[in-house]
Amino acid sequence: MTDEQIVPETVTALRDAARLLWKDEDDRASSLNARASGLTGFIGVILSLAAVVGTIGGTTASSRLADWVRVSVGIVVALALIVLVVAVFLAVWKVLLPRPGITISREDTDHYVLPKFTSLEPTMLNGYLVDAYTQALKIERARNDEKACWLSRSYKLLCAGLALVALAGAVATLDAYVGGDDTAGGRRAEHSHRADSSGARR
Repeated sequence: MTDEQIVPETVTALRDAARLLWKDEDDRASSLNARASGLTGFIGVILSLAAVVGTIGGTTASSRLADWVRVSVGIVVALALIVLVVAVFLAVWKVLLPRPGITISREDTDHYVLPKFTSLEPTMLNGYLVDAYTQALKIERARNDEKACWLSRSYKLLCAGLALVALAGAVATLDAYVGGDDTAGGRRAEHSHRADSSGARR
């Protein structure tokens, strides 16, 4: 491309467009980080509540369930907790973990006061800025696309974990309402049998 083919106004417009696009990607990164922070906070609350409920009422609640239901609910709840922990790990490691910023290198900005920059024509300087912004934009966009992908996976794992928790609750509830009488009757019969056995030994 010869100098006569360069339109200064076009170069300036391209510089402004590249800078705005890079700013949009920077805002997108902030949005992704905010969503990941909200996701980890939400899962953290769920895990905390699960730990408290399991410590306080897990034994009492499970004693009312049939053996196979108690085992099934325990397995499903354990899977749910593992899935939620994995979701938090991915959100923190792949999205929230701080990474070096992407912009014009400090080596270049330190040379801005030197003649090799101060002697440039405005069109050449704008061309340099167009290249710098587009390079930063390319890297930032690829990074944000990766963050969005991992954040989407974390959301899917969250949904899977909540589905497992709901499944465990549904199984326990059905057993309490549908199989509760049989379970209670069986326990009463077992208690009566033990009492008769004790009386017979006496």
